[in-house]
Amino acid sequence: MSKLLREYDSVIEALLSQAQRDEMYVVARWHKHDKYMASWRNHSLDETRTSQDTGVGIYVFSPKGHVAFGSTNDLSKPAVLELYRSLALAARTNEKLGIALAAEIFNLEPQENLGEDAVHYQHKPLLNYDLAALPKVMQSFDEIVTQLNEELQIDASFEATANVEQDQWRIVRSDGTDVDFSLPRVRLRRATVTVRSDNGSAQNLERIAHTTIEGLVADAKAIRESFIRNTRESIDQLKTQAITSDSPAVMMNSELMGMIAHEALGHPAESDIIASGGSVLGDESNHYKAGLQVAQSGVNVTDHESDLNHGFHPYGAFGNARLPVSIVKDGKLYESISDIFSATAAGVENKNCERSEEYSSPAIPRMSNTYVHIDNHHTLPDRGGMTEAEEAQRTLSDQGVFEKHPTVLFMRGGSGGQVSVAAGTFMFGTRFVYEITADTITPRKPVSFSGDVLSALKSIRFAAGEVDATDFGFCGKAGQRADVSDGGNAFVFLEPNENLTVV
Repeated sequence: MSKLLREYDSVIEALLSQAQRDEMYVVARWHKHDKYMASWRNHSLDETRTSQDTGVGIYVFSPKGHVAFGSTNDLSKPAVLELYRSLALAARTNEKLGIALAAEIFNLEPQENLGEDAVHYQHKPLLNYDLAALPKVMQSFDEIVTQLNEELQIDASFEATANVEQDQWRIVRSDGTDVDFSLPRVRLRRATVTVRSDNGSAQNLERIAHTTIEGLVADAKAIRESFIRNTRESIDQLKTQAITSDSPAVMMNSELMGMIAHEALGHPAESDIIASGGSVLGDESNHYKAGLQVAQSGVNVTDHESDLNHGFHPYGAFGNARLPVSIVKDGKLYESISDIFSATAAGVENKNCERSEEYSSPAIPRMSNTYVHIDNHHTLPDRGGMTEAEEAQRTLSDQGVFEKHPTVLFMRGGSGGQVSVAAGTFMFGTRFVYEITADTITPRKPVSFSGDVLSALKSIRFAAGEVDATDFGFCGKAGQRADVSDGGNAFVFLEPNENLTVV
């Protein structure tokens, strides 16, 4: 028996019983969301906020599968049953009008609860966390920037936000499905250093995500040196020149490759976008172009999170286990990020990828952790104190790249951008850029990297290092936010392509 949100057992029983008597089918999602936020500004804790919201979203289906959806944060039995009755009436009306048909819901098999293990079931009341530790983490980074100001005679300011969130979900259905899970997330969302001089300004941005405050504190200590190094490189950016080549050979790190995988490939692979005719990965019938060769063999793009992490959700929002998705397998389009309602229309298998930001949000297909991984990638020797740019130079040299491409542009870290899922085009900003030759590493000003995703995939020639899929962010779609992660192999090399430009 589920332990989460047990206080609503009697309401759930009454709801399911009433729906059974009415010969209606329901999917009800109880959701409790606790959040603590802290912001750091002007060398001190600027603001803290704690909030909580609990509610239920209910889908009611008529016998023929016509649906109505609604929600409430009044979880008393009378209020929930009154919401159900209004939705049942709407569903019957929709059936008479022949609209809002969603009979695919009856194709879902009953789902057993995956269990209360460490993967699917983490619960610790928000106020039991050591919340005071988050401002201390932000203060430690602020002190580093203050020291650098004094040491280097620069003008750099520091701002940061951090938060703890606890999501508890319980999803029940008329077929007996009753599953629950709890997801803790602890984040240093933005730790931003802004350096100013007569030559302009430059920024360094650090982010950390974990499932415990203790883990985040440990990670913050571990990245102390890279934070200092990246801040120094931000200072150096103010004195660097812009690049001269607009279509160079490119090496990118896992963070930037993951951003491209998520934005430029993951969204076009979502089944609702394909079925609506809005995806570059859909054909004339608005079906997924499964089998289309989009990269050389050995290139794979997967959307999956196997355990607690920023993008993890063990069940889809209708209650069935969320399945791994191979968007690209061995260079070919293979599977779609799909849900029960748009999978058939897009000509793909349902992978239960639907998510809802909160109880009041309709469920739509969303990503979890989207990453590029290359078969037979090259092993990286121990870094031994090398910077990431130095390690990239060594990798390029070991693979003989400089014999064909004397200069390679190495880009690491993304800073936002724009994507057209219909055209498959993208434009992303970068945080750090270097022109690398066999003998030199020259920092350059940040650039915009743009093109189309299929050209980017086809230009991949090799990768080095294991997959790092821990970069995290927040994905917006249809007015909802989803916690997501992405990444790729440590380094991915792309041949020059006239459809990929750098400016």
